[in-house]
Amino acid sequence: MDRLQTAGLGLSLVSLAAYAVALWVAYPGRSLSLTGLMVGLTLFAFGGVSRD
Repeated sequence: MDRLQTAGLGLSLVSLAAYAVALWVAYPGRSLSLTGLMVGLTLFAFGGVSRD
């Protein structure tokens, strides 16, 4: 797993945790958890693309 996939996985996990907290507690910027999840999944997917 390269650095881009690792960063994407980490961002996805943090965003999922933030979304889970947002289900019970309303806080400013909670919609950014969905944006973070989308960016994290994109980074994870592009990290697996061969550069050859």
